[in-house]
Amino acid sequence: GTPYLWAELRHALRHEQVHHLDDLLLRRLRLGLMLTNGGLELQPRLQQLVTSELGWTEPHWQQEVARYRQLLQQAYR
Repeated sequence: GTPYLWAELRHALRHEQVHHLDDLLLRRLRLGLMLTNGGLELQPRLQQLVTSELGWTEPHWQQEVARYRQLLQQAYR
């Protein structure tokens, strides 16, 4: 409920060499561990930030979401 989350996300995307969505949500900020359903409810806003900051295309974004969902299912359920 605060703007700090989005500022932290943007900072991580710009300065912490994020290569995968799971890297961002599970290791850099740990949001995937703290939020229900791994933080997938943030997907629309996350997509805007990640694609603009990292230059990911729509297919790349969809591939990363699929990878993240699979990882959540296998290791964090």
